[in-house]
Amino acid sequence: MPTTAIPVNAKLLPSPALRRFAWGVLAYFIAVILWGTLVRATGAGAGCGNHWPLCNGTVLQHSANVNTMIEFTHRITSGLSFFAVVGLLVWTFGGTVRGHLARAAAVASVVFTMIEATLGALLVKLGLTAQSQSPLRPAYLALHLTNTLLLLAALTLTAHLLSRRWGYMRGSVRLVAPFGALAGIVVVMAVGVTGSLAALGDTLFPATIRLI
Repeated sequence: MPTTAIPVNAKLLPSPALRRFAWGVLAYFIAVILWGTLVRATGAGAGCGNHWPLCNGTVLQHSANVNTMIEFTHRITSGLSFFAVVGLLVWTFGGTVRGHLARAAAVASVVFTMIEATLGALLVKLGLTAQSQSPLRPAYLALHLTNTLLLLAALTLTAHLLSRRWGYMRGSVRLVAPFGALAGIVVVMAVGVTGSLAALGDTLFPATIRLI
């Protein structure tokens, strides 16, 4: 009876379904983040009042205005994202061998997601939304965006490591230029945070053109 030799490493690779799910979770998170920028741009952050996780103290919204619908949708999608990343963590641990680097990246994704939810709740409970000009708002916004970027990095790394056919085990990857990579990360985060603060300033204090 003829047989076909199967490389041993092929048995250690995650399933195609797990890899597709990881990339799908990343795409979903990007969509949630983009919807969050819509919340800020439209000033709908106070659409649910200072209630969290409920919206205006209720689950179902009756006669909701546009701002409430925008903010409520963001909360629902954000809540679903938490379950998605927990599912990714469980599946990654169940679908990979011990020592797979994707496991550590998946754990980091869950940690950053929990921090993200905590920061979002604080923004609402402290009233740092809509047209709030509190001096605390820029600091919370910078911290929130920094964590968002780290979350995206962790999710991207998880999906990438699950998709690799080699160089995915602990001890099999060596950083060639760690300081350069760290410097690049810091620069990207600094550009993102300062750009977000500039956008917030333009939202709260829109520039006016005076015709003479």
